[in-house]
Amino acid sequence: MPAPRSTVAALAPVAAALGINAVPAATLFAGEAPPETAMVLYFVENLVLIGLTTALVRLLAPPRDESSRNHRTRRSLLQTYLLVALGFTLVNGIFIAAFLGLFLRVALPRPALSLGIGLILAFQTAAFVAGWLRLRPLSLAQAETLLERTLGRVFLLHLGVFIGVFLAAAVGNWFVWPFIALKTITDVGQAIQGLRGRATDAQSFLRS
Repeated sequence: MPAPRSTVAALAPVAAALGINAVPAATLFAGEAPPETAMVLYFVENLVLIGLTTALVRLLAPPRDESSRNHRTRRSLLQTYLLVALGFTLVNGIFIAAFLGLFLRVALPRPALSLGIGLILAFQTAAFVAGWLRLRPLSLAQAETLLERTLGRVFLLHLGVFIGVFLAAAVGNWFVWPFIALKTITDVGQAIQGLRGRATDAQSFLRS
């Protein structure tokens, strides 16, 4: 049964990307929540992504090996990643809280927000388990690439949330749907790219 299991593990990031992006859309469509709800859910998605990526590298990567481009250790990789990712997240979080609370005075519906956060946690956890199955073993060079790719996604998503909050105040609800569509396409594309990169690594390992 290893083939079906590996297939499920490989397709899980794509399914998780689709599921995570369906959450804000469903929240807005079914719950009549304001568009700012989607921006907050995407912010939470980033926090969960940072935490689970850190856990994945901590569990799978060795403390040190010679594959790292700069001969870095797992600890130094994670320290740099968390310093940049959490620092950027903190600044963006303060901005979002201040802008929504002080300027827009938007009341986010707690039931829709709680349900959305719960579903995002569920999809991200499923992607984490699939990643744990799919990425073993993980060298420090691969961990470095994974962290860099995740950091780029964190920056991109925070930038989208930053711009999205302004658009919500300026133009209303319509901008959310193109935003969700573009983010879904980007996330699915990155998931597929990650699968291709992993397949290339495996082929290189087999040839060596």
